[in-house]
Amino acid sequence: MSPSNRSTTSSIYTTSSFQVIAFALTSRLLTMVYAVACDWAINDHDADAFKLNATAISDEDSKINWFLSAFSKWDSVHFLHVAETHYEFEKNLAFFPGYPVAMNIAGYGLLAPFASQHIHWRTLLLVSGVGINFLVFPLSAYTLYRLGCAVPINERVAKLAALLFCINPAGIFFTALYSETLYSLVTFACLLALETDNKSVSAILIGVSSFIRSNGIVNSGFLLHSLLQSYVSNLKLNYSEHTKLSLIRSFCLQAIILMISLPVCFCGLLLFQTYSYWKHCSNNSGVEDVQELQIRGSTPAWCAFNLPLSYTHIQAQYWGVGILNYWQYKQIPNFLLALPIIILSFHAIRSEFVKVSRFRRPGWEGTLMLLGVTTDRPGSVSHKRLLFVKYALHLLFLIVVSIFCMHVQVATRFIFSSSPLVYWSCANILYVSLDSLPKKPKEVAELLPLPMRNELMLMLIKWRKLTFPGKLLIGYCIAYNLIGIALHSNFYPWT
Repeated sequence: MSPSNRSTTSSIYTTSSFQVIAFALTSRLLTMVYAVACDWAINDHDADAFKLNATAISDEDSKINWFLSAFSKWDSVHFLHVAETHYEFEKNLAFFPGYPVAMNIAGYGLLAPFASQHIHWRTLLLVSGVGINFLVFPLSAYTLYRLGCAVPINERVAKLAALLFCINPAGIFFTALYSETLYSLVTFACLLALETDNKSVSAILIGVSSFIRSNGIVNSGFLLHSLLQSYVSNLKLNYSEHTKLSLIRSFCLQAIILMISLPVCFCGLLLFQTYSYWKHCSNNSGVEDVQELQIRGSTPAWCAFNLPLSYTHIQAQYWGVGILNYWQYKQIPNFLLALPIIILSFHAIRSEFVKVSRFRRPGWEGTLMLLGVTTDRPGSVSHKRLLFVKYALHLLFLIVVSIFCMHVQVATRFIFSSSPLVYWSCANILYVSLDSLPKKPKEVAELLPLPMRNELMLMLIKWRKLTFPGKLLIGYCIAYNLIGIALHSNFYPWT
């Protein structure tokens, strides 16, 4: 590449990076303003949900709580309570500690000087939780953009995907006290490390992701896939060269890496489950509410399991989560609410496997291709074509679990915080629309402030000229954001 081409590419990345980060910050500010306005204008619904007693100890404390109350509804209350009391109640164990730990670190490290007789500690935790999501969100968007640039897709598609992340339909959950924002950052960073062949960093980040959310352990599949691809590539190379010793050496090396990596990947989950057992199954148990003790007795049932894992038992006991448990006539509205992300997910998955079917080889090599593994050397054409299959398999697992094993309406935030493929697939839909628009970049510059000058805003302005799929996609994102923010911030059920 010539120096002029290198400088041009660098300039594109720098400009795009700035636009992604600026738009991410702008989208969070607009979300916060709209959420606070909705919380002020609409009375809270009297929901049957976990709530905390008011702790306002001064006028200043009361004003802060009022301003940020839109971001402490539904599961946010659990995260806030965990950060404050460190799993006082058994049902709080359904919420993994990564985000509450970050809230405590920010609270003690940055906001502790503000703790006084005028500001309650819980209020500082609320401020730190909202602040973390506000600052982490642009990092997540930028990391998604860098991940898109690391895989073989058009740079403009990678940028569009990152811009779409900023207006994804689960936007309120990336601003309120939920772990989606932090989890998406760690997940995208883990995948970026893998794409740049940094398996050790990726394993550590997978371990961190399993400390933030239960589905973080699913990310270990990416590392396993990478190890399998490395072994198969070496197998074909060494077999063709008739070096049995090299073949054995390669197998042993991959096995050692696997044995070291898996404990690292699962360390977050294992640490949390060990703490849960110590907290609720030993004499060190915390004091719990009388009603809960009457429901299940003094010791949780999962403590007596051969493998005492709390998460699945608590999800089933308190939220009725289980295989086909949500398949009831009364839940049809929730299935309809999740229908757009289900359609988008299967569209993305189908697109990748259709590509594979066009050049799939016969025999065992064809079977490996369905797993996204090729016997060809890294960097080959088939290697690049199969690169997205692992993302499709990951998305397939997540959406199947969402449909059959979870509260299906959660699928929207579940998928949009976990899968980069759904963003790339949506970005490809919009890319077709972008190419059909008149090339008038000055029009955006004249109408919008600097942080909002990007291709996505151009499409919003020229919405009527988009293709029909493009209109549907942007309409879906905007509608779910506007409705979701208004409902969630007032304790009405949403995704």
